[in-house]
Amino acid sequence: MIRQAVYYDEIDAMIYPYWYGIRFEDDDVDWSEETFYFDVTAPFERIKTTDLDDSLMSVSIDSAEILKSTLRPNRLGISLSRIKARALEQDANVHYIRQFILLVADVEECLLLNNQRW
Repeated sequence: MIRQAVYYDEIDAMIYPYWYGIRFEDDDVDWSEETFYFDVTAPFERIKTTDLDDSLMSVSIDSAEILKSTLRPNRLGISLSRIKARALEQDANVHYIRQFILLVADVEECLLLNNQRW
């Protein structure tokens, strides 16, 4: 089951979202596909950054690996082909990955770009 959460820092009693995490099981992501799509919908589960489960194999997602959906404004994609290429460079098996970590700022920027007219 896919679980999405926002990891945050708390400074002077203010909450600052930092990471957007997508946790999944192996069969939740079809690695034969080019793109993994997900809907960004609030409310989000909130987890402190210090509580990130570092026992899971995670991969951080670069802003260039985030794709925008032209059909659904709150849907984003992650380029699995780029993740697979990076994993091969590190001699890693993508089937052990259990979490994608994105910067909240990158997610917000992609969603904002979806709402702009060119």
